[in-house]
Amino acid sequence: MRKRSTAGGKKAKARHRTALKSGRRKARVAKPPSGAIEKPEIALLTRELDDARDQQMAMSEVLHAISRSKFDLSAVLESVAEAAARLCRSDGAVIFQLDGGVYRFAAGYSLLPAYLEIERQSIIAPGPGTVVGRAAMTRQVIRIDDLLSDPHYELKEESKAEGNRSMIGVPLLRDGEPVVVIGLGRRRIDPFGDREIELATTFAAQAMIAIENARLLNELRQSLEQQKAASEVLQAISSAPGDLEPIFTTMLEKATRILRGGVCCALSPRRRRVAAGGDL
Repeated sequence: MRKRSTAGGKKAKARHRTALKSGRRKARVAKPPSGAIEKPEIALLTRELDDARDQQMAMSEVLHAISRSKFDLSAVLESVAEAAARLCRSDGAVIFQLDGGVYRFAAGYSLLPAYLEIERQSIIAPGPGTVVGRAAMTRQVIRIDDLLSDPHYELKEESKAEGNRSMIGVPLLRDGEPVVVIGLGRRRIDPFGDREIELATTFAAQAMIAIENARLLNELRQSLEQQKAASEVLQAISSAPGDLEPIFTTMLEKATRILRGGVCCALSPRRRRVAAGGDL
């Protein structure tokens, strides 16, 4: 039997070790770096964090408007319009409020003067012809990628005053009824994305709570003012039972205060005689 060469065995072992090391290096190179796996997840979390921060800031502005305006509903609606426009990165915003089965202009943000006047005069019924009407009809967020190419959109000429092309309508529901609709527009073809629509939907639910609180507190304040005015009128009657002049004067003052300067006329006994054709 021939004896194996020791040198040959050593060379074979060395080649084996080299092959193993090379295989390990290739395996290490083939494995994707951990940072590449984490980057999409980090980007998603960062975007969600930014969206949450923007949404909190938008609601903070609305709540600040409520406290600053002493529950003035019109001021709250204006703040909602501004916050919605910033949150969804639109060029402008309008808010229409349900009134007698139709929607009337209630607030606007960053609108050109000519278009603002058009919106103030608009009376919108639920239907496909406008973004507000379509959102009210469907009770869902409505997206119009380019209103000029939308066959159902009826206000193409009016929209040229603002230059809007891409729009969304966001209904604010109370007991399932769209009592407020926010319209957001961009002066270019730049369709609103799914994430922006999701943000608008969430914001609408939160904004509806703020609007309802402002409305209820406003109604409560008006009720208290009316009760106070009635109490003061009764006090004037009890303090001067035989003289109607101060009673009518008090009624006029209280009614004017409640109506915030609205025209109100209460005739004194002398004026009633003149109106009836009596002498001066």
